[in-house]
Amino acid sequence: MASIRMTEARLRLIQKRQLRDAWGKDYVAAVWATPAEAPGISTPTILHPAKVGCRAMHTLSRPETWTALLALYHPSVWDIHEQRMLYPGPRPHFLDGHSSAVGQSFRPFRGTLVVSEEMGALSKHPKCRVQRADGDDWAPFPYIGDLLLFMRDAAGPYCVNWSVKDKKEDFRRRGPRPGKPLKDEVDASALHRHALEAAYYLDAGIPTVQVAGRKVDSTMRSNLNRLFLSHSEPVPLSLQMRSKLCAHFAQAVGSSRPAYKIVREAAQSLGVEETVVKNVLEQGIWNRSIRVDLFEPVLLDRPLKREREDPVFVYGDWFSRGRA
Repeated sequence: MASIRMTEARLRLIQKRQLRDAWGKDYVAAVWATPAEAPGISTPTILHPAKVGCRAMHTLSRPETWTALLALYHPSVWDIHEQRMLYPGPRPHFLDGHSSAVGQSFRPFRGTLVVSEEMGALSKHPKCRVQRADGDDWAPFPYIGDLLLFMRDAAGPYCVNWSVKDKKEDFRRRGPRPGKPLKDEVDASALHRHALEAAYYLDAGIPTVQVAGRKVDSTMRSNLNRLFLSHSEPVPLSLQMRSKLCAHFAQAVGSSRPAYKIVREAAQSLGVEETVVKNVLEQGIWNRSIRVDLFEPVLLDRPLKREREDPVFVYGDWFSRGRA
């Protein structure tokens, strides 16, 4: 969860961004990866994924960026809400009434205030002072989550909540603070916060997965990062020509020839720039129409190796709808 200043102005800004449900290009994160909003010790990144209409996607740490790329690569993920507020009060499930879930019913959220009260910690719920017509008062301040995935399988759409840290042990200790050493000890407030988040989502039948960014293979995340850089580049070729090129590259997977030679020959044969053909190759890998080994470096000066393991299955537990 992001850590932000709890002021009335900040509360109003979060509410403005989040109280109205939105999807794809219209979704607005509660916290932005900008110098003015991102925590001072964070490593913010702004992505522009085609899967969500090329809107700005705000991640506040390297592990969030690594895991967001993995989620964007997954073919069953159709939307991601990063920095999603946890509503203090009751509200319907995000998929309730959504066009992709016609005829389906979903459990509502009861809100973090109810969850906190049941956990015997209502007094610890974040709050801020607000001005009202009859004087100042206190208002609940929302927790902010990391990544909320919207997925689809044979049974229909569903959600999975990802709480993201660098390492697994980080879920049991307090996060780093400027100028203070990170203590390697169990922190009760950290355990409570994660338990509250899991209970909040479980009310709506949404499983929470504690995702450690370091568990994402370093070579694979480097590959996904490079592929993402060109995943939405315009390609001035017909859909038929792109499909033929992808089929050509798919047949070349497993050969001993470096990828740049295959790209160069295809570009010369078509009379187009090599950059265009390279984008087709990289987009084909990103879109899974060309299957290569993402656990080995995917570089133009190396052959394209056959896929040994599919990341979708390697990390499959992170995407499961679970038994909530």
